Amino acid sequence: MSVREEPGVRVAGEQLCGLAWLGGLLWYSDAGLEQIIAVDPESGAEERRLPCPGVRTGLTAAGAGTRLVQVVGADKRLRALDPESGETIEEQANPRPGGELCGLHDTADGLWFGYQRPPVLDLRRHGDLEPVVTIPVDQDVADMTAVDGLVVFANNDDARLNVVDPGTGAIVRVISVAGSPTGLTWDGSRFWYCDYGAGHLRSVAADLVELVAAA
Repeated sequence: MSVREEPGVRVAGEQLCGLAWLGGLLWYSDAGLEQIIAVDPESGAEERRLPCPGVRTGLTAAGAGTRLVQVVGADKRLRALDPESGETIEEQANPRPGGELCGLHDTADGLWFGYQRPPVLDLRRHGDLEPVVTIPVDQDVADMTAVDGLVVFANNDDARLNVVDPGTGAIVRVISVAGSPTGLTWDGSRFWYCDYGAGHLRSVAADLVELVAAA
């Protein structure tokens, strides 16, 4: 498969966690700063900072771009924020109480959740968060994204991105990356990930046609 790791951008941060793509900007959350920060993907220039106490791994743009949803607190609950004002819109409980929720990605079909413990990927309905699809995995889940019917999750321990066919639950491609990937998103042509502790958002260009064909 044709993939190419690109330089990415250096950012201000201590513990880079979640990552989302919204309005042409990369939005990353930082557990050390307890903030969500929007930057230009080409220059790394900071565009906005939102306070978000209790940040944990897992961030997604949702509601057609009207909200950001962040995993927060020891209980790994969901906090929806207005990306303009930073105000909290609502909070929802972790749909797997006690589960180590690390990944989020919103789609038209529902909200994807990635758990380290138990190690599963869940697609859940909007609103009541009832399960639609559950995919067991046998490795670390640091964060996840979805593109063109595929699910991709970052494995922090093994420094790779795993491409999953949700119809079969099989990993159809493995993309090795630099550093320690945590937050993960797709900008339309590239995967972006947080390199935890390194102060970098790194990108990997991938041929989406090849990815879909492999599934």
